[in-house]
Amino acid sequence: MMDQQLAQKLGHLAHDCVDRQYRRRNNHVLIIDQHLVLRGQKIHLGRRERGDFRPATASRSGVVKTGNHFRPGLDPYYATIQLLLQTAKEGRWWLEPSLPGVSRRPDLADVDLHQIWEVKPKHAAALRTGRQQLRIFRRLLQQADREFRLLATHKRYASDLGRQLSSKPWTYGVWVPDSENVALADGTTFRIHFTNEAGLILWEATKLR
Repeated sequence: MMDQQLAQKLGHLAHDCVDRQYRRRNNHVLIIDQHLVLRGQKIHLGRRERGDFRPATASRSGVVKTGNHFRPGLDPYYATIQLLLQTAKEGRWWLEPSLPGVSRRPDLADVDLHQIWEVKPKHAAALRTGRQQLRIFRRLLQQADREFRLLATHKRYASDLGRQLSSKPWTYGVWVPDSENVALADGTTFRIHFTNEAGLILWEATKLR
């Protein structure tokens, strides 16, 4: 049986393989651990921005310019997801705010496709934990879509992107990463093999040398 320290190291390497392989596949907007990955930019999900609190104003051309309560330049739809992930893991009530700078840490979500994954070692206890985390993660993202649809009734939060994406269902992803060889600092090499069970990416490691 693998010792805990080795399992932890291999777990980090397995997560790295998943993240790297998926990011190579497309330029979609992703949620990876504590970050929203957007057009090559990584936005920390726990960061609370002062944002743009300016009310709607009329310009000389007659076009109404709108402000919103989120960070400048960030689409209100993405910001709504960010806010919903700034909730306590074991809160006293549903959607209790987290401590400042803290967010949930989902393993992987493709916002464009509305698909989610969790990455776990292949054993019974991890499967139970992973399924629970997937359910919670999905519920939070579904709530973010509902919250956005309410916000979007106000012009200051208008977003064509959000209007399109918030109506899509969140589903468990079916993508499976390719097997990879990984090396530890001492030169020991392992082959990591992945399978997928309803959004749970399960990894197993075999020692090569």
